[in-house]
Amino acid sequence: MDQPHTQRSRPRLALLALLAWACASPPFPVLPAWNQTGAPIVVEGDERALWAEATRALEKLEEQDAFLADETLTQYLNGVLTTLLPEPLPAELPRTRPRVLRSSERSAVVLADGTVLVSTSFLAALADEAQLAALLGHEAAHWLGRHSLIEKRFEKVSASTVLRMELSRAQEDEADRVGIELMKKAGYEPRAALEMLALIEADDTAKRGQFPQFESHPFVRERIRAVRNQVPRLAPEQGRRERARYEAAIPDLLLVATEIELRAGLLDRARASIERHLRLRPESGRGHYLKAEHERKIAREGRHSPAARKAYERAVELAPDDPDALRALGFLCREVGEPERARELFSHYLRVAPDAADRKLIERYLDGAPKHGEDATAP
Repeated sequence: MDQPHTQRSRPRLALLALLAWACASPPFPVLPAWNQTGAPIVVEGDERALWAEATRALEKLEEQDAFLADETLTQYLNGVLTTLLPEPLPAELPRTRPRVLRSSERSAVVLADGTVLVSTSFLAALADEAQLAALLGHEAAHWLGRHSLIEKRFEKVSASTVLRMELSRAQEDEADRVGIELMKKAGYEPRAALEMLALIEADDTAKRGQFPQFESHPFVRERIRAVRNQVPRLAPEQGRRERARYEAAIPDLLLVATEIELRAGLLDRARASIERHLRLRPESGRGHYLKAEHERKIAREGRHSPAARKAYERAVELAPDDPDALRALGFLCREVGEPERARELFSHYLRVAPDAADRKLIERYLDGAPKHGEDATAP
C-alpha cells in the first residue's frame, strides 16, 4: 500500500532542512599559512594566547615527568623536522621542536606553538626515517596551516559540534596532503606515509564510536585511501628511507617503550620493541632483563620458565650491577631452591641499591636464608 503523502515527504523535507541549515551555517575561517608566499601574516592576541596555553601545557607535562630525557634522540628528531620545514618562515614564530612523551599509545599531536609531541610507542613502531618524516610532516602541516587558531575562531561563531568535527576532519585531510608534499620535497619515499598510517589503523578502528559525524578525525582507513591516490605509482625506492640512521637513534628509546608497554599489558608491542632493541644491541644487559620480564608475563610458569631464567642469567652476566636483574634472579633462585645463589644475588642487590624500598624484606631473607644443603622452603 502507498504511504501517505506526509510520510513520503518527511525524508525530502528533512534533506531540505539540512541543506538550508548547512547553507546558513557560518563559513570556516580562512587564514594564510605560515609558508604561504605573498600573504601578509598578522599575529593577533588570540594566536599569542594559544602559544601561551601551549607553554603552560608543556610546563605541566614537565612537572609530571612525562617527557623522555634523551637529548641525542631529540636532536635527531629535530634535524628531521627542520629538513621538512619550508623556508623562510616568519621571524616572530616560536621555534618548532619535537618532544617525546612516555606513552604506550601510538599517538602524535602538534601544539599551537609548533611543539610536536610524539609517543615512545609510536617511535618504536616506525621502521625508518621516511616513516618518521611522514609522521612529522603531517604534524608540521597542521602547524603551518595554523589549524589550532582556525578551530578556536570557528568555535566563537558556531556552537555546532557536527560542523566543528567537519572542520577538524578537513584539516586532517589537508595535513595528510601537505605532509606528503613536505616529505617528497625533502627527498623521502612518499609511500612511507601509507606505512605510517597502517601502524595506527587497528588502534583507530577499536576506539571509534557509533556516530562517525561526531568524530574529529576521519577513519584512518579513509585517510589511507586518500593518501594512496596522492602517492605516485613509482618503482620501489624512489626516495630516501634511511633505516640505518633511524635505528641508530632509537635503541635506548626501545628500552623505555618496552617498559611502558609491559606495564600497559601490551605484550605483542613489548615483544617487538625488545626484540628490535636486542637485534641492534645484542649485548644489552638491560635488554635481556626486559626480555626476561616479557617471558615471565607470557609463560605459564612465570619467571620459572626456562626462557625467562636464561634471559635473567644473561642480563646479570652482561650488566652485573643492574639492581632489577639481580633482584629478579635472586627471587627466582630462592623459589626454586638455590639458597646460596639467592644469597649472593640479594647481597649484591643491596650493595648496588642501598636505598631499595624492599631493603628490610631482603635483609630478612638474608638473615633467614637456609644454609647450604638445607631445604630452601624451611621456615
